[in-house]
Amino acid sequence: MKTIGEILKIHETATNAKALFVSHLIFDAVFNYDIQALKQIVNRVDGSVPDSQKRRHYANIFGDALEDVLAYTDKSQLKIQPDDYVIIAMAKVCVWVSMSDPGNNAQKRKDKNDAIQMILERTGGRKSEPTKQLISTNYVEPEWMRGLPSSNTSL
Repeated sequence: MKTIGEILKIHETATNAKALFVSHLIFDAVFNYDIQALKQIVNRVDGSVPDSQKRRHYANIFGDALEDVLAYTDKSQLKIQPDDYVIIAMAKVCVWVSMSDPGNNAQKRKDKNDAIQMILERTGGRKSEPTKQLISTNYVEPEWMRGLPSSNTSL
């Protein structure tokens, strides 16, 4: 529940290794656009992604933050501000990276794909069931076959 400004202050004035580690992890996730660090934090906070049918029964703090960020009407709101809560700043980073142009950089392409996957999973739940409708086949006897003798004759 800390703001980015508070994390930056802790990052500069940490008095123990635990505070320094956590502030470094958040700093890397937010300011270095480190999607792997962001995924680690999100999995620690929310756990795994629930099935889409069971989403409301699981912690989805990051998913809720993503929903808030995706509802922004002006792209300037994606800029990280010192008074943003950490979870909102991480959601902003995830959305920003998902929209970035990775060019020919393979790692940036992977990060973009990971960010897209996080957004889709956390806002709609994991899709573990088939998404396509099952097709049933109905056989209809054509008119021209109705007059043919049956093949059930015994020899």
